[in-house]
Amino acid sequence: MYKPNYIYPIPVFWGRANEPIYTWLYENKRIQNKLTGIDFARAVDTRFMDKTFEKLGWATITRPPFLPADWSAPMDKTPYPNYMNPLNTSKPQAFPEKGDLTRDWSFDGKVYKK
Repeated sequence: MYKPNYIYPIPVFWGRANEPIYTWLYENKRIQNKLTGIDFARAVDTRFMDKTFEKLGWATITRPPFLPADWSAPMDKTPYPNYMNPLNTSKPQAFPEKGDLTRDWSFDGKVYKK
C-alpha cells in the first residue's frame, strides 16, 4: 500500500521515533548503556540503499511516506494522530509523485518523468 521508497531506513526519523523505547529499556535495566536517537542514526549505514535509490532514480526520503505532510506530533507522546496504516488504507499510494524521482524511471514498460 505504501510507496516503494518507504523501505528507505531514514536514520534520524527512526532514531527519534524509537528513543522512548531506548529510554525504557535502559531504565528497566534491559540494556546497560543509555542510547539516544542519534546513537541509532549513527549506527545505520544507508550506503547500500543510497546506491540502490540512485540507480533507480528515486529520491531518498526524510520521513515515512505513510505520514501526512502536516504531521507534527511529538514522537514520545501517544496516541498519535491518525496516519496511513494497513488497518485504515484501502488503496495504494500514488507513485511516483512530484519529488519522488531524481531522474526518469521506467517500470513495467512505462517511463515516468522526473
